Amino acid sequence: MNGTWRNSRGDLLVFDNGNCSSNAWSWSGNLIVGGSVPKMFYDNIAWASGNPAPQPDGIGFMFAPAGISPQNIGGVDKTDTSKDRIVVANNGGQTNFAVSDCAYYKIK
Repeated sequence: MNGTWRNSRGDLLVFDNGNCSSNAWSWSGNLIVGGSVPKMFYDNIAWASGNPAPQPDGIGFMFAPAGISPQNIGGVDKTDTSKDRIVVANNGGQTNFAVSDCAYYKIK
């Protein structure tokens, strides 16, 4: 998980031993299991919360390995399922997998 991840808009997530920062919004913090998300594994994907939780809805990180898609997305998974990916959401949860530019893919 450590490294730099990018979405199709060019936004970056940088993970370094449990810490995360982003150039897309003004948040950086630690990842924790639980918190504002259902539990560590739900609907075929792994979840973590950002700490501190930005207001008003917190932030959830959803991790899907290559070949795996969540089932409850309200449509087709439009992310590149041939790659490991991270989808970040403060609202909408796994339904964001139905939006192609929401996924981040590891670049280094």
